[in-house]
Amino acid sequence: MRILHLTTFLQGGAGRIIAALAIVQQRAGHEVVVVADDGRHAGYESYPEYIAQLAGAGVAFHTVTSTFARDVALNVQAAREVRSVLGASTIDVAHTHAAIPSLVAMLALNRRRAVPILQTMHGWGIQKTTEQAATDITILGLTDAVVTPSAAARDTLCRLGLEPSHVRVIPYGLDAAPANPAPDPRDRALFERMRAEGSSIALCIGTIGERKQQTLVVRALPSVPAVAAVFIGDGDTVPLQALAEELGVADRVHLLGYRTDASRYLPSADVLVLPSKNEGLPIVVLESFRVGVPVVASAIPEISEAIEEGRTGFLFPPGDTAGLVAALTKALVKERNASMRAQARQAFVARYGAERMIADYERLYTQLRSPSARSAAGAHGAGAG
Repeated sequence: MRILHLTTFLQGGAGRIIAALAIVQQRAGHEVVVVADDGRHAGYESYPEYIAQLAGAGVAFHTVTSTFARDVALNVQAAREVRSVLGASTIDVAHTHAAIPSLVAMLALNRRRAVPILQTMHGWGIQKTTEQAATDITILGLTDAVVTPSAAARDTLCRLGLEPSHVRVIPYGLDAAPANPAPDPRDRALFERMRAEGSSIALCIGTIGERKQQTLVVRALPSVPAVAAVFIGDGDTVPLQALAEELGVADRVHLLGYRTDASRYLPSADVLVLPSKNEGLPIVVLESFRVGVPVVASAIPEISEAIEEGRTGFLFPPGDTAGLVAALTKALVKERNASMRAQARQAFVARYGAERMIADYERLYTQLRSPSARSAAGAHGAGAG
């Protein structure tokens, strides 16, 4: 098959999954093209490491203007550019990764609408206006199928108006072993010092900001004196540093900034902390399970679905500092932590392998290319919105 992956940016966990899918499909003998926004939007970009991974696997990567902006003129221009990238070659499946890329795909392939368009909704943003949400649901309804990484995310889309039969669940999957298990050498001394001081290490990975709610971790530290918190991720770290100084815990707060393949730091941690307000299925939770690190996380539906309370992690009410303190305290009991590590590894093997995810998508591609599926998808699209 010739597969087009069309996205906004190869950024964060979603970008990692897109790159991994494209690479495995290319290695399986498919011809894969990845197209993303050209990156003229402040705070958004495709990570160089993902682009390099695609290049190393021989996957074609192109940028266009714009698969991100909600601007019809720019989206039409992007569609023209996508057509130019594809040339005269036939596309068998267009796999999009947000609503605006789906719109661009529809515009680009309008003369070849026999090509199925499948969208993976990696996460439903919490900052959409009512008009933007309605627009996105309409676009999703016009695709041939929508995939979410969790049942909770599927339920959200159905509550917003999508037909349940239009939405499938395919959980994310990862390779069985990390590509690079060693932390960056410049950070090794820091982890060694924390261990020497007898600190437990709570690791928080993700873009620094309101959605990830890292301030909650800093606020919890005065109540868990034997814990050091390490934050890895891009974004503005000044407010976190200021809060740590205000609360007198600056010596236990370590802001490393962006690190390539941040998952390689997980084996050095006692627990992963994920205090997010909103997520899809966080890749970092699966990465933690893979190396046997339990997770302490906010009890939003998408995360709760992945964690077995007391076995692979502990949940706390979103935004609740006292709840986070209690969950951290339970997770860091030495004997319990050791047991949870083994159970986290078992959960990964049972549910989150890359082979299962790839096979699920391959089956869906094949189904969508059949004439009967195309006819049914058209009927769904006509009734959406």
